[in-house]
Amino acid sequence: MDLPWLQLLGEPVIALLIGLIGTCLVTRASIGQKKVEEAIAVGFKESGQILILTGVGGSLAATVKAAGLGDILGGFFSASTVAPLLVVWAIAAALHIAVGSVTLSAITAAGLLAPIAPAIGLDPVLLALAAGAGSLFMVHVTSNTFWLLQSLLGQSVRGALKSVTVGVSVASVVAILLILPMSLLF
Repeated sequence: MDLPWLQLLGEPVIALLIGLIGTCLVTRASIGQKKVEEAIAVGFKESGQILILTGVGGSLAATVKAAGLGDILGGFFSASTVAPLLVVWAIAAALHIAVGSVTLSAITAAGLLAPIAPAIGLDPVLLALAAGAGSLFMVHVTSNTFWLLQSLLGQSVRGALKSVTVGVSVASVVAILLILPMSLLF
């Protein structure tokens, strides 16, 4: 039996909205409206930037696809799957160095070439892996990842620049060097 209203409730966005509303109602009854409003304000403050950056990366990918740039870029990269992976890695690395956001750099870099991946026979998983690897390159003081690792390791800023920045950058390069041969196999 096909129940459209049940399918609607099962949609991820609708289910999350129902969960949020239910949580707010239960929490309001137990701790009061003011505390719920404060918690929501803190939540928006903490996650708002991430949501905006993720949306920007996704909209950039949609713009590339809608404008037909995917076909144009596909012509440039049709000879090999290695070149697009290196480009995605380099774009993600450059964005991370400039902006300091791992999330923004990975989503934006992957979003630029995601529309052409099927046209050149590139597995989208490899594209995502290359973007993720590039987004970790040169973790430094503008990145939340840097501060997280610095505090977890109990190091000074100078010590973290030596260990975290160099260590994660080496991991980024090793990751792309492992991804490139995989692109030739898959």
